[in-house]
Amino acid sequence: MECTKVKFSNEKFAVDYIKKLAKTSIRETKPLRAYLCPYCTAWHLTSRMSHELKQENEYKSKILLLEDLLTKSQEETNVHRVRYKNLIKMINGVVTVSNDLLGADLAKSKHKKQMLVGANLMRELLKQCINNLKQ
Repeated sequence: MECTKVKFSNEKFAVDYIKKLAKTSIRETKPLRAYLCPYCTAWHLTSRMSHELKQENEYKSKILLLEDLLTKSQEETNVHRVRYKNLIKMINGVVTVSNDLLGADLAKSKHKKQMLVGANLMRELLKQCINNLKQ
């Protein structure tokens, strides 16, 4: 069987020609690798990737995608931390005001039990926020 493709006597010539074409060719599809033809025992060029190179490129793109997702996840985590810190500041302010009002009004109030339960709920909410922030 006679090959109609361009023949190179050895792999080095074929690879050098691929490098030259990569720099000078204006074609959209360019050769990527050289291979030894089983029919004419000469070296030819192909624009098709080897299976191994194709897999490597797929793995690299998946790694880049995962790294991008990790970066976005870290950014979201930082946003949540800032939100928790702001929420804790707000709750601390409410608890402080509530405690001040509670101390002043508790002696006069008919609803002492409800006021104490409300203050305790606020403290528990604050503790949960702090625990979430530490994670």
